Order: sequence, then C-alpha cells, then structure tokens
Amino acid sequence: MSLNTKVSIVTVTYNDSWQLHKTAKSVSSQTWENIEYIVIDGKSQDQTHKLCSFWQSQGLLATIVSERDEGIYDAMNKGINKATGDIITFLNTGDVYAHSMVIEEVVDHFHKHQCDALIGWGTVGEQVWATWLTDIPAARMSSLGFCHQSLFITSEAITNEPFDSRRVKTDSDTIQFANLIKKGKRVNLLMEVLSHRSPSLGVSAYSPKSTDSVTRTLTEYYGYNTIEAESIINFRRKCKDEEKAIKLLNRDNQSPCSEEGRRDLAIMILDTIHMRQSVGLSEDKIKSLASHSIKTLGKSLGYPEACKIIGQLTTAQKVKAEYVEAVRSRATKLGQMIQRQRKTYEGNGSTQGSSTLAQRVCISENQLPIVSLTSFPARIRSVDCVVRSILQQTVSPKHIYLTLGRDEFPSKSYIPSQLRDLEGDLFTIVFTDTTHHSYDKYIHLPDQTGDVCIVDDDVIYKPIMLELLLTARRKHPEEVIANRAHQIRLTDDGTQIAPYKTWKQEVICMQPSHQLLPTGAGGVLYPGSVITSNEARNKELLLALAPYADDVWLKVVSLLHGRRIVTTDACSEKGGWYMEYTPTMKEGALHSINVDRGLNDLQISLSFNYLAKMGIGIRSITDNHSTVHPEAA
Repeated sequence: MSLNTKVSIVTVTYNDSWQLHKTAKSVSSQTWENIEYIVIDGKSQDQTHKLCSFWQSQGLLATIVSERDEGIYDAMNKGINKATGDIITFLNTGDVYAHSMVIEEVVDHFHKHQCDALIGWGTVGEQVWATWLTDIPAARMSSLGFCHQSLFITSEAITNEPFDSRRVKTDSDTIQFANLIKKGKRVNLLMEVLSHRSPSLGVSAYSPKSTDSVTRTLTEYYGYNTIEAESIINFRRKCKDEEKAIKLLNRDNQSPCSEEGRRDLAIMILDTIHMRQSVGLSEDKIKSLASHSIKTLGKSLGYPEACKIIGQLTTAQKVKAEYVEAVRSRATKLGQMIQRQRKTYEGNGSTQGSSTLAQRVCISENQLPIVSLTSFPARIRSVDCVVRSILQQTVSPKHIYLTLGRDEFPSKSYIPSQLRDLEGDLFTIVFTDTTHHSYDKYIHLPDQTGDVCIVDDDVIYKPIMLELLLTARRKHPEEVIANRAHQIRLTDDGTQIAPYKTWKQEVICMQPSHQLLPTGAGGVLYPGSVITSNEARNKELLLALAPYADDVWLKVVSLLHGRRIVTTDACSEKGGWYMEYTPTMKEGALHSINVDRGLNDLQISLSFNYLAKMGIGIRSITDNHSTVHPEAA
C-alpha cells in the first residue's frame, strides 16, 4: 500500500434519505482525502436522489447506482463491482465513523503492515462489538463481536470473496469474514472502536429471518440438524440450553464437519460467557462451560494453541473493559459539568415572564411566539438546561416544543428524567417517526399565523432573549428578527457571494436588510407564514441545496417571501448574546464540515443559484437599507 492509497466506502440504502444524511456527513468529515464514495440505492422513492445530487456537486460522491436489487448483499456485491479503490469497506445507512481520522488510521496500518484485511471494533448504543479472533474462521457460527462497518479489505481479496446474496441470508458478512480467514488471508486486528452502527435494526437483528439464516449456516457448514442449531442459537442469544451446548461439545465424531463444529462452538461459548452478558448463568455454570470449551479446544487444536486463544480472549476482554471504563468516566465528568450548570439555572422550572413585561413590549398574550428546537442523543443530557433558560425568560413564550426522532429516541424512557419532568403547560416533547436533524426545529410544526422563535440545543439563553426579539418586532411587524446575524459579503465586482469565512460576523443592523444571514444559535423570530410555508418545508429542495444548513435555507425562504432581516442589539450586550454554551456543545457540531471544510460555501452557492432561477439575483440583497453598526463592522 502506498500513501496515495484509495479507499472505496460503499453505502447501501433504500428509502432512508435522512439516515443517509448522517452517514454521508461522517464520510465527508474524514481527513483522508483519497476516498471514493459509492452509494448503492435500491430505487428509493423518497428524497435520496436529491441528497445524492448534493454530494455529487460537492465532489464527495463518486458513484450512485439507483436500481432494484435482490437484497442487501446483492446491493453490497454491486458496490464491490463498482469500487476502484485499493481498500473497500461498507458503511451503510445510519452508520458513522467513530472520529474523523478513522480512514487515515486504517491506511496507515495497511501501509505499515502488509495484510489482506483489517478488522476493528464498533458500537451499537452502549454495546461494544469487539472482535478478538482473526486466525480461526469461527465467526461463521456466530459473529464473535464482528462489526462489518469496521472491516476493511483489499480489493483483490474481496473481489474473490463476494457476499452470499441469497435473499434468505442475513449473516453473509460474517461468512465472508470467516471465508477470508479459512483461505489463509492475513487479517489483522485493531482493538479500537472505529465505527458506530445505526441503532435501528439491521438485517442481522434477532428476527425470524435472522434465525432461519443462522440455522441454514449451522446446518450447511457444520452438519448440525435443526434441533441442534436451535439449541446453539438459544444459548448464544439467551444463555439458555447450556446443557445441550455442553452435550454438543462432548459428542462423538458423527459427521465430516463435527470436529470443526465443536471447535467453533467452544470458541462461541467462551465469547458468550466472557465478552457478552451471561444473563441467567451461575458462576458454577460459567466455570463448567469454560472448562468443557477449553478441553474441546485442546483436543481439536492442541493445548498450546488453546492457551493462545484464551490469551487472545483475555487481552481483548481487558482492552474492552478499559474502553468501557473510559467511556463511563467521560460520561461521569460530563454529567458533573451538566449538573453544575443545571443547578445554576434550574430554579423552580417555571417562567419568570409576566403580563407587565408583555405589556412593556406591547404585545397581547395571543401574540406571544412559540419556541421550537430539536436535539439528538449526544446532546440530550444537557437540553433541560437550555429549556430552563427559555422557561425563565422575562417574557413567557406561548409554548416550547422539542421535536425528536423515534429512530434516535424510541420512547420517552430514552430521555433524561430532568428533561421529561419539565413537560407541562408551557413545554412539550414531540416525536416524529424519522429524525430530520436540524430541520426538525420547524418542518413538523402545524401551519402558524403567529411568530415562531427558533433556538439551538446547546445554548443557555439570557433571560431577555425573547424580550429583545419582541421589542424589535413591535417596530418591524413583517420582518425576520435575529439576536445574532452575519453580514453577507459580495466579491469586489458584486456578482458573487464571497467565501463565508470573509463575512462580517455578529453584526448589528437595526434597520431592515436583505444582506444579513440570521443564525438560530442566538434565537430568531420568524413570521409563522414564512417558517411553515411550503417552501420552508420542501424536503426535496432543502436536501438538494442545503441539507446541513437550515439557517441558509431559511434565509432563502425569507427572500422568497420578501422578508428582510433586522437584528437586535444583543451582540452589544455585556458578555455577548448568550449566557454560556452547554458542555455537550461540541458533540455532533456542524461547524467542522460547514465552516472548516467549506460546505457552507457550497450550500450558499447552490441556494442562491436557485434564487436566481426564481428571479432573485445576488445584487438584490444589496438593494435595500443595509447599514451595519460601526462597532460590529
């Protein structure tokens, strides 16, 4: 492998554009530049093709295949056939890499260690999938912690070992992995979490189809009958039928595959009792299972080799425990930071707003805005602090809505009690079937005639945040009001929008202007007729033009409706426009790809090109009052 190694990343998807949204962002965030990104789409009927068009315009997506397939492994084989990289890997819809340097680390490993494949670890929620055995093909009996999102294979090796694409199969990835090992391919192990699997159920989840597929593997490869296969599956999944498992270990040689079957069964039992939760098994039973398994391995491989396997298992068990402890330690420290912040803002959880203050800004109760925000698992622990800061505004909102996707939060039990306990007359948690990420702030709202205030989930707001917006609303009843906005800068000839990094940040402009981009972080007050319009909620357009920049898309919608922007003087307030950020602020932040990797410029360019087609040219944003406060300039 050379330092110019090309890595082909294949994503298989079907009718899941918003999960693909997350996966593509993860691929785009990788620091290794020589990536060939391939999407194999099963002829989706949602907005998948629009999102793919966006990424193609960015130059990230090299190939998109959109056609019917014969199942996920047929689609993955199509990905292999399309790939031209030196290394091929699969990151399917909803899956993400653990950090931005994963591919760089993988290439470096291949460069330093000549191997045919590299397998790392992955997570599903709080579970760690930890492979520990790469020289015996026991993974075909059970996954043994196998995570295909963390498997990287040379193109030569994988081309000669495609997936079993029969529709009845759900374990073809583990079979492929085992076959590589059986054929003598050098598979290296990296005991490090490289990927996070989607929490949604995949084809290998415990389902009747999955059970049938594993049963076929046990009967076809090992010669077990269906009753024996059922006992093996029950032990692996439920820690039941342990006596039957021991009996299968100790049975006489009754079939050509029985010795290999006993060997792999012994390895599976050791993995189950040491790397997974052995639910319902007593200490004596665990010792008995381990003793019988080690004895079987000794007979099959010889005791030196059996001791080597136990050593590999022990090492992996230790490294996994260290990783889990490190995660817990970070979570504990984060929790302590959140708790300190919570104590600062918790009060009694009720609003400090009063009719007197509402009268001071000259609005009636039915003119109060609703406040809307969204969040995701990495930030949800601190969202109650954000909500408390809104509940304690000097002017009470009409209502606060927090919208969450059920694919990330299957029920309210996944939400911290500190946040659930805030629900009441002023605050409601709303669920949508599928997360739409930052766009969940508003696209699910019912049609509104009154104002809607958009806020972020990582900011503790000053008590006067809403009051400042509503005071400005009295002077400018038709415009968009922002506590924080940036001034759009044009190139010297006035024909193009200048790079985002050159714009004037956090300007003050208290007269209506089209030359401002409001940012939701400060709190933005939109007329309901704008933010709940068909244009604002056009999923095809926003995914094609600004999938990661809701602020940019709402700017487009504001221009389409002829609404200018007015800022308050919040940015001149002592200490700035906010109290502080939450401790989870950096989790999942879009800044890394939007600003650092230039994605903002692409989304702005695509969006304003669309406006030009709609008859709103770039020069039109300067054809109005646009005086910026000199201190901000």
